[in-house]
Amino acid sequence: MKNSSPPTWILFASGNSIKVELSLYDPAPDRNRPIEAYMVSEVGADLARSASRAAEAVYAAAHEHGLPPSPTVVGYERPGLDGGTGVAGQSGGLALALALARKLWPEPDPEPVAATGEIASGSAGGPLNKISGIEAKARAAIELLPEGGWFFYPRANAAEIDPELEKAFAEHNIKARPVASVAEAMAILIPEFSQAEEIAAAVEAVDRRHFIKFVILAIILSAGLAAAVIYQAREKMGPAAPAGKSVPLPVKDSPGREKTKASQPSPATAAQAVDNGKNKPTVAAAAGNDSQRKTLPEITLSGTSGLAERLARRTEARLKARFDGDEKLRKKVRSVKGRVELLEIRERWNPESQQLKSTVTTAFTGQVQTDQGPPLKLRLSPVTVSGYGAMEKQLGRTAALMVEGITAQLSGRAPAKAGALPVPAATKNRGFE
Repeated sequence: MKNSSPPTWILFASGNSIKVELSLYDPAPDRNRPIEAYMVSEVGADLARSASRAAEAVYAAAHEHGLPPSPTVVGYERPGLDGGTGVAGQSGGLALALALARKLWPEPDPEPVAATGEIASGSAGGPLNKISGIEAKARAAIELLPEGGWFFYPRANAAEIDPELEKAFAEHNIKARPVASVAEAMAILIPEFSQAEEIAAAVEAVDRRHFIKFVILAIILSAGLAAAVIYQAREKMGPAAPAGKSVPLPVKDSPGREKTKASQPSPATAAQAVDNGKNKPTVAAAAGNDSQRKTLPEITLSGTSGLAERLARRTEARLKARFDGDEKLRKKVRSVKGRVELLEIRERWNPESQQLKSTVTTAFTGQVQTDQGPPLKLRLSPVTVSGYGAMEKQLGRTAALMVEGITAQLSGRAPAKAGALPVPAATKNRGFE
């Protein structure tokens, strides 16, 4: 068990507050998740779910900043509640996450923190949902916190903090910060995370400056090359003719002898002049280009959660690219609609290799409208992808497999039984399960 954390409070719309208390333990040998959290006492399903999501969000943010903690089990004590007291709602998630983060990365001179915010997802930095009762919770923070304390709340509620509350925060020297995610609050509060962001920003700025220099140099070289080409072309053409006059062109009359004659209109130009403008050029070529232009099917995919939505966007992009390169399939399909669902996400830490291995299992259901007949249903068997790294690293390969399954069914290569998904030969022995 490790040291205690600085004070962090959960706020309630009733004006009450409870201090978060937690302990950290080394995981048992048979535990394979990098971080787990549980409530020591029964306080209701909402707070227990918030605790688990808070731990996942802290780990995901730490991994994104290159500061992943060692495998840990988090035990949240009964936070100032009487035995059997339940907590309704999940707005305590942000406070639970910040209490854990401050325990993992202790501050040299910690300041008290009060927070409220429901964590929408344990991934992607822990985005926060809008909550209710923000005004009452803000007033509770003013009454609770001493000077120099922090109050964090969802950015989606920022418009509800009126000028009177802002003035009260300033008078009590309380640093009130609206944040969009757990990661953003951690970057404000914890020095290790703010330094990681500053380093990343500095590297990005240096890369941007090098890119701008490269672009300027490329423009200068391109301009010089263009000038040289124009100069050579003018040298070959000879001096320009005065306005209204033609330049005599050298004509071979016999070997070794040249004579000049005035440039004359081409036969096609002369024929057009004799025709008195009756035969006009057509735009058949332009029309032909328009008729050959590619028309991709309308593709609309959605996800059942934030991470599933990101997977849906990747799958949609890959599916469009597949249609763009397959003319036969493109002509057959008018639209594809579907939903991506994450069935299971697992992460296992290998202490011997010091590497994280993740497994993502997904499902897809949808329908396709072809050029003939009613819409056809699409259904893929669950797709499982495993590999080293965080679960988000498996999304690209998962999207590729789902596109392969969708196009296989559309092309008639999939078995007649719904849900069958052939595994492409190219994916064998590359970490897919």
